[in-house]
Amino acid sequence: MTSPESSLLVRMNTIKQTDLKKHLTPSQEDALKEIRQYRKNGEPFINLHGPRNSGKTFLCWALREYGWKYQQADFQRVTEPDVTAVVYDHGKPDRSTTRQLRNNVDLSGLSNVVYVTRSPAKEVYPRVQISTDEQHYKRIAANWDSLGIDTATFPAVDTTVNTNTTTNQNQ
Repeated sequence: MTSPESSLLVRMNTIKQTDLKKHLTPSQEDALKEIRQYRKNGEPFINLHGPRNSGKTFLCWALREYGWKYQQADFQRVTEPDVTAVVYDHGKPDRSTTRQLRNNVDLSGLSNVVYVTRSPAKEVYPRVQISTDEQHYKRIAANWDSLGIDTATFPAVDTTVNTNTTTNQNQ
């Protein structure tokens, strides 16, 4: 179990207490707009994906401000009658898991789900990708600095995605 004083939990709790929308990167803002548009269009499933440390979970926390309930990807059945939209974070992209998600959503009566994965889900969902580049990570680092979060543990751009140059696929 992670200690409440761990740097990760301190960092996450500091970030959660901010005005999240003010700290989104342009890529995260674009992804937020796409997700909201898919929801407006009535898409029941949306797959948000991006590399490790790209800010997917941070964007998920921002979605709570638009009425989405946030959960880790353990598919707890939603029983609150006023909850119609859920974000399942840290999901697996394989087809059996996404089919299990569909079953859970049907049983819960949800109208919208954002399923968050590192790579695109195998199931055919509208996909929203958080694009990352050096500017994206510089913006995140500047946000951390403005919040008084130690940037010494901030991941470097080249360590966030390990790409096999032979197959051009993320490992």
